[in-house]
Amino acid sequence: MADVELSVIQPARRESAPSSSPPPSPHEEATPNDDEDDDSTESWPSRSDHLAMLLGVAIGLGHVLQSPYFYYAIGGGAYFLAYLLLLVLFGFPLLLLESFIGQFSSSTAIGVYSSFPAFKGVGITSCVVLLLNAPSVAVSTGIPVLFVGYSFIYIDKWGSCDNYWNSEYCSDMANGSYYESSIIFMPAMEFYERVVLQAPSVGLSWHLSLAALLVWALVFFALFSGVRALGKIMWVIGGCTLVLFTLFFLYGVTLPGALEGIGHMFYFGAHKLLDHDTWVTAASQILFTYLFGFGFYTTMSSFNKFRHSFVRDALVVTLTSVAMELLAGITVCSIFGFFAREEGFSVHDFVSTGEYLIYGTLPQAFSKMNQPAFCSCVFYLTAFLLALSTFIVYTEVLVECILTVFRRWRSKRWLLVLALCIAGFLFSLAYCSKNGLGWISYVDGFSGIITSPTICLLEVIVFVYIYGAGRLARDVEMLSNVFLSYYCYFTWIFTTPLVLVILLVSRLLLLIETTEYYDTQIGVYLLAFSPSMIIPIYSLCYVLRNDCCKKLQFQETPWEPRAASNKSAWKLFCSQRPVRRSLVHRTF
Repeated sequence: MADVELSVIQPARRESAPSSSPPPSPHEEATPNDDEDDDSTESWPSRSDHLAMLLGVAIGLGHVLQSPYFYYAIGGGAYFLAYLLLLVLFGFPLLLLESFIGQFSSSTAIGVYSSFPAFKGVGITSCVVLLLNAPSVAVSTGIPVLFVGYSFIYIDKWGSCDNYWNSEYCSDMANGSYYESSIIFMPAMEFYERVVLQAPSVGLSWHLSLAALLVWALVFFALFSGVRALGKIMWVIGGCTLVLFTLFFLYGVTLPGALEGIGHMFYFGAHKLLDHDTWVTAASQILFTYLFGFGFYTTMSSFNKFRHSFVRDALVVTLTSVAMELLAGITVCSIFGFFAREEGFSVHDFVSTGEYLIYGTLPQAFSKMNQPAFCSCVFYLTAFLLALSTFIVYTEVLVECILTVFRRWRSKRWLLVLALCIAGFLFSLAYCSKNGLGWISYVDGFSGIITSPTICLLEVIVFVYIYGAGRLARDVEMLSNVFLSYYCYFTWIFTTPLVLVILLVSRLLLLIETTEYYDTQIGVYLLAFSPSMIIPIYSLCYVLRNDCCKKLQFQETPWEPRAASNKSAWKLFCSQRPVRRSLVHRTF
């Protein structure tokens, strides 16, 4: 335990009475060069650039893929209420925690654990998962681009069963037998599986390969200039996405039958609040949409100025994400209502999630609209921009994690970005083959199912319990010149770890249940648990401390701000305001 404690913190002194005067401003204690970093680390040229990066993560395609299905399947308003409550109890506190530790230490997802060397494997694990998933995510990001082009070629064909690619099991809506068959036999879904994803038995799918190449090329041009231009690029992508999605939202809610679909979305099934699955699903959706545990917020916040208002950015991101959750739900559910009215079925007959929603149900609905090609093109262009913005941040975090380990490459950062994009594209080609297309569901579905809640839980344990919530509250007070609220203090200590433990246990049980349907159960377990095994292996190497293990260890640094001026101000602040105990702040 002594190896991970902060050495500069002195034992707490008993205070006779709390001071009634407000704490002196850290700005007054720091020198004018307060935000200069001794290591000349890059920083955002504008305060708004950090916000753009966070929005690129939190407002992704995940809202469109899953949320509409949950509104129908889990009591509508009951699911949204559970989502909001869990967002308050563990989502927002986790966002604050990850943002603060990155900004305070100016460190990435790996570097932030340099003060707690036994837990360095937590940061390495997040980097490994990103590296493992990057090629498959690139292919998935490029698929909406194909639908943009196909919207002008096949829009009149993918909604019927009279094409060469349709099977004998294709179920046309007009014959009234849709609900008697599985959703995978919808005409649009067969188009997706038999045309878009079709690859030769030997070789690669050329159109998927070109889509992956386009994605990696755009990522390279976005990242090679560093953070100086990255924020501006994200604002351009975000602005275009907002305009396109708003136009599609306004069109969707004016469709015939849209109100029926929206009404089903907001139906309040109160009994669902007593169902354990409702809360687990809402918690999983928060982890899925916000991508907690993979170092996104920690790494992006490391480029902030030391006095940047991370709380303001976190509030804006959370509120905007909730608005996007509602906006995406209303838009898709209005299309469900229109589609049900056109086909004469119940709305629930068309509810789907994941790829079945975006590439099966929605294309089928677009083919029934007045301007099918235009509507389909706008929607899939919006979907591509949503996915691209997230993948750009995804790759930036991966680059910074690599630079944390290989610091000498920082002077040639653009070469690292180029090498990573080329290697990523080459590995993406494996997913463009006939067998590789099936691997995407394995990698995306199981690589983070256990890793994400495990990393988040260990993150809370390290910074809230080992370092101490009281010390953490003092550091927030020093950085922002305000006392940490009771809300943050007690959600970090109690509700956040409790929700993560319940979610982790639920996912373990789900994994055991799911693997019964797979022939390669050992492969699924290896994919699910192997990234997390890095954590105990690295901790064991740290404990052994033999010659072999020392080569794997990183330089241990004390927990403190990086810039010399901020460091001296923080040490003075700590000496003047010691905490009574590591878990209790002096004002509590």
